Amino acid sequence: MNELANGDVVEYPYGFARVSFMGAETVSKVIFGPNDCEPLLGVVALESAGIGVDPVSCTLKRMAAKPLKKGNKKTKKGVKPHLV
Repeated sequence: MNELANGDVVEYPYGFARVSFMGAETVSKVIFGPNDCEPLLGVVALESAGIGVDPVSCTLKRMAAKPLKKGNKKTKKGVKPHLV
Protein backbone atom coordinates (compact mmCIF):
# COMPACT_ATOMS: atom_id res chain seq x y z
CA MET A 1 0.00 0.00 0.00
CA ASN A 2 1.16 3.51 -0.79
CA GLU A 3 -0.15 6.83 0.46
CA LEU A 4 -0.39 9.63 -2.09
CA ALA A 5 0.30 13.29 -1.28
CA ASN A 6 -3.46 13.93 -1.11
CA GLY A 7 -3.87 11.20 1.54
CA ASP A 8 -5.43 8.57 -0.73
CA VAL A 9 -4.17 5.04 -0.10
CA VAL A 10 -3.55 3.05 -3.29
CA GLU A 11 -1.85 -0.19 -4.24
CA TYR A 12 0.52 -0.26 -7.23
CA PRO A 13 2.87 -2.99 -8.42
CA TYR A 14 6.52 -2.52 -7.48
CA GLY A 15 9.92 -3.92 -8.32
CA PHE A 16 13.59 -3.02 -8.12
CA ALA A 17 15.65 -1.12 -10.66
CA ARG A 18 19.22 0.01 -11.12
CA VAL A 19 19.29 3.80 -10.87
CA SER A 20 22.16 5.91 -12.27
CA PHE A 21 22.21 9.56 -11.25
CA MET A 22 24.98 12.20 -11.08
CA GLY A 23 27.62 9.55 -11.77
CA ALA A 24 26.47 7.27 -8.94
CA GLU A 25 24.61 3.99 -9.24
CA THR A 26 22.37 2.09 -6.82
CA VAL A 27 19.50 -0.38 -6.77
CA SER A 28 16.24 0.99 -5.43
CA LYS A 29 12.61 0.00 -5.03
CA VAL A 30 10.39 1.45 -7.78
CA ILE A 31 6.61 1.74 -7.92
CA PHE A 32 4.81 1.35 -11.25
CA GLY A 33 2.02 3.94 -11.28
CA PRO A 34 -0.51 4.71 -14.00
CA ASN A 35 0.79 5.68 -17.47
CA ASP A 36 -0.10 9.35 -16.94
CA CYS A 37 2.06 9.65 -13.77
CA GLU A 38 5.08 11.93 -13.72
CA PRO A 39 8.32 10.01 -12.95
CA LEU A 40 9.69 10.87 -9.52
CA LEU A 41 13.09 10.15 -7.99
CA GLY A 42 12.68 10.00 -4.21
CA VAL A 43 15.00 10.80 -1.35
CA VAL A 44 15.62 7.12 -0.49
CA ALA A 45 17.04 6.41 -3.96
CA LEU A 46 19.09 9.61 -3.85
CA GLU A 47 20.58 8.84 -0.44
CA SER A 48 21.34 5.26 -1.48
CA ALA A 49 23.43 6.73 -4.30
CA GLY A 50 25.24 9.05 -1.85
CA ILE A 51 23.37 12.18 -2.91
CA GLY A 52 21.57 14.49 -0.49
CA VAL A 53 19.21 17.41 -0.80
CA ASP A 54 20.50 20.68 0.66
CA PRO A 55 17.34 22.40 1.95
CA VAL A 56 19.07 25.78 2.29
CA SER A 57 20.34 26.09 -1.29
CA CYS A 58 17.67 23.76 -2.80
CA THR A 59 20.39 21.81 -4.61
CA LEU A 60 21.59 18.23 -4.76
CA LYS A 61 25.01 17.50 -3.23
CA ARG A 62 27.23 14.48 -2.94
CA MET A 63 27.37 13.28 0.65
CA ALA A 64 30.72 12.44 2.18
CA ALA A 65 31.29 8.75 2.87
CA LYS A 66 31.35 7.97 6.57
CA PRO A 67 33.57 5.18 7.91
CA LEU A 68 31.86 2.36 9.77
CA LYS A 69 34.64 2.22 12.36
CA LYS A 70 36.68 4.92 14.03
CA GLY A 71 40.42 4.58 13.53
CA ASN A 72 42.20 1.25 13.32
CA LYS A 73 41.91 0.03 16.90
CA LYS A 74 42.57 -3.60 17.71
CA THR A 75 39.95 -5.40 19.76
CA LYS A 76 40.48 -7.73 22.70
CA LYS A 77 39.90 -11.39 21.98
CA GLY A 78 36.23 -12.28 22.51
CA VAL A 79 35.05 -8.66 22.69
CA LYS A 80 32.91 -7.50 19.79
CA PRO A 81 33.55 -3.93 18.58
CA HIS A 82 30.53 -1.65 18.32
CA LEU A 83 29.86 0.83 15.53
CA VAL A 84 29.69 4.50 16.38
